[in-house]
Amino acid sequence: MLFPGISYATALLLSPYDGQTTSNQPRLTVTSTVIGYRGVMSIFVSTSPDLWGTSYNIPYSDPYYYLDFKERSISLTPGTYYWRGMDWTGVSQVRSFIVPVPSTISYSSQSYNFSGVQGSSNPANQILSISNSGGSNLFWKISSNVNWLNASPSFGYNGGQVSLWPNISNLPVGTYEGVLTITGEAFADYPATNSPVTILVKLTISAPAPSASASQAPKPKVKVKVVSAFHKKQCKNKKFHARHCKAASNKKQTAKNKRFHKKKCTKIIFK
Repeated sequence: MLFPGISYATALLLSPYDGQTTSNQPRLTVTSTVIGYRGVMSIFVSTSPDLWGTSYNIPYSDPYYYLDFKERSISLTPGTYYWRGMDWTGVSQVRSFIVPVPSTISYSSQSYNFSGVQGSSNPANQILSISNSGGSNLFWKISSNVNWLNASPSFGYNGGQVSLWPNISNLPVGTYEGVLTITGEAFADYPATNSPVTILVKLTISAPAPSASASQAPKPKVKVKVVSAFHKKQCKNKKFHARHCKAASNKKQTAKNKRFHKKKCTKIIFK
């Protein structure tokens, strides 16, 4: 890009050159090809090639002169800028650069929930959508703070979809929490306006249900001795009881009485 009234010299090499995109804290460098020249360089920065209101005197720093806005804690607003490097002889070069509108990370959800059963397969994957709702471009990366939480792919450009899934193998029953962190930038040293952002992920692992065979297993039978209705009714008569039943506990009880007592008064059932 040429500007009227400006002397152009191949002795000065400027970077960034015409129309390059930079961060809002660019580093402007000027290299002098004049052998042995180590003087003071003047660098002018303006939003117009005709107005050079801001001037910076830059001493030589091997192997070039430079003006670093980050070192000086100066941030430029988005727009087109012109800058001019001029040596002590008045020889100068003019170039332009663009500070784009920064990118902004947009994402589909602030939290995700997974549930699974201990010893079973992993829960189904869920999708996280990432996009750029700002200007310029967005180069993003995503990472997890826990080993059981996976995200793929782990990086992308502008929009994209990330598959999320937990690996529940070897995890005991319980509730777990993890955090996904998304960082983004338009390019090096020019982060997205809201970078980084975090997403909470919750995982619940429950115990497996009892097996059908265990729940339907037959209960063992218990031997129970009960008193018959005949005994309750007839043995109220003390004479009858003394004659027919009481002898059941007597060593001299006759076999006939034993059989009668066993048959009429008690029985064995299984429950």
